[in-house]
Amino acid sequence: MYSKVRTLSFVSIVLLFALTISCSEDEPGGVIACIEDVSAGTFGEPTQFASCSENAATLLWTFPDGSTSTDANPSFTLQQLVNNRVELVATDAQGNSNQTSIVVSFSEGGIGKLLEVTEGTAGVKPVSLTDNGSDFWILSDIVEAAGNNFTVTRLNASYDVLEEFTSITTVSGLGNFPRRIANAADGGSYVLYFNHTASGDTYKVIKLSSTGQMDWTHTSSLEPAVFTEDQSGNLVIFGTQNEKIYKVTVSAAGATTDELELAVAGSGFKVRGAVPTADGFAVVGDLDEAGERDILVFETATDGNILWSTTIGDGNGADDLGSAIDYTGAGVVITGSLTGEAAYAHIHNSGAVMGQVELGEERGLDILYTNGDQIYLSAGGSNGLGKFATIMKLNLDGSIAWTRALSSQENSAVISIVESQNGIIALLAVSQTDAGITTSKVKLVNISADGVVLN
Repeated sequence: MYSKVRTLSFVSIVLLFALTISCSEDEPGGVIACIEDVSAGTFGEPTQFASCSENAATLLWTFPDGSTSTDANPSFTLQQLVNNRVELVATDAQGNSNQTSIVVSFSEGGIGKLLEVTEGTAGVKPVSLTDNGSDFWILSDIVEAAGNNFTVTRLNASYDVLEEFTSITTVSGLGNFPRRIANAADGGSYVLYFNHTASGDTYKVIKLSSTGQMDWTHTSSLEPAVFTEDQSGNLVIFGTQNEKIYKVTVSAAGATTDELELAVAGSGFKVRGAVPTADGFAVVGDLDEAGERDILVFETATDGNILWSTTIGDGNGADDLGSAIDYTGAGVVITGSLTGEAAYAHIHNSGAVMGQVELGEERGLDILYTNGDQIYLSAGGSNGLGKFATIMKLNLDGSIAWTRALSSQENSAVISIVESQNGIIALLAVSQTDAGITTSKVKLVNISADGVVLN
């Protein structure tokens, strides 16, 4: 027996292939499966493959999505930015077979749009993305040694920076740390942040006009986690104080109109997400149940009355944590982690669990955007994808429609997703290293509903 290993790597402006070709035969004159060097191309366009197999009567190529070809030199459009494995089986006239494979990865030079936004001495970290139908708003953390602050960037539909608002707040204490940005009905936005000092944190929500002017500031007496607008244009905040959960309503003028304690069973509840429903709001989080944390999902009416609640946990003593929630019309979908493994559940409007799937990822997933029965999640950590920024699309039953890595840089991450005219827009934090210093950059990637990267 002998083996032959050939390794080739080269870089073009838009593509990097890293591949290993192996061939083996059991005896002289036997069938050998072999894949020729791959020609450079562009991510999103067909890649040409060619067989260099010996003594083969038939060939069978298998591509990452499971499709196959018996051609000697097939072409195929690879959908992953990294780790595309293509296999080839060569069979001789006597039925003896030999197999080899190749792994193809692309450079991300032509993928998405890297944004020029204000950076601190240690870079900038995108935190949240929202859109109001015509513009996109990005909330970013400006990382400074002397105390962080944040910036809000407004972009048009072509992702061109229209303006940037960097002096919204004055840095005090140990810095201002942004948490979330959301649409306002008047074309402006809401920004949630906290001011960190040695004596504690003060949480604030500011209302920005469509031109970035500050309309008002609301200082919260609790620790707000999520917020959204109700049907009347009021801001609704969900948060905790002294291990109790509250719903606070803030008028369009910035005044608190009511503050309700919600009668949720359990202690130590942490709010992770909330979303408007037809009857009020659905909330997901986790609570302390006899020393272990379980996922709790409930729906509250606008008056604070609890309509239903459901606890999800495996009861094995390990923590089960809620992550995010969205509303489909027929119910809510949530993500979280069960015993450290990512999980997904679909819950009917009545609170009954219609389906629950453990996805087997190494870390929890976040629901970033839901469109009817299609759910888009951030992912990463396994499935051969490494620590790359990745999006996973699920069907309502929890089955995986597709998975796409959007960055070839390790330790990159998908931060937010919003809808676009031809699919979805993903906000990425991409790590870059220059002169030994690693900073985070801001990037937008446009993806079609079937997983094709469009920019």
